[in-house]
Amino acid sequence: MMTEKAVVGRIPITKKYGCYYAQKKVKYFVSYSPVKCPFCGETFINKHYLRKHIKIYHTERICPICGKRFYDVFAYNRHLREHIVSAKND
Repeated sequence: MMTEKAVVGRIPITKKYGCYYAQKKVKYFVSYSPVKCPFCGETFINKHYLRKHIKIYHTERICPICGKRFYDVFAYNRHLREHIVSAKND
């Protein structure tokens, strides 16, 4: 049985894999070339996770109601909910 350290996203996971196909899958996940975010320097296992990170945390969003700018999708969504709540109260 083989013990490998697999990296999924940014979280390292250690598991024991006994079957041949699982060992091949672990080898795929273990052998990676990390990529670094050009904006914040955070490291990811491949370009897919880097693109997701940039889309969520470093893409500019502009509020259509007040014109305020956001780079974090969570702050942007919270801000839009505040507009909706204030519109319902008026």
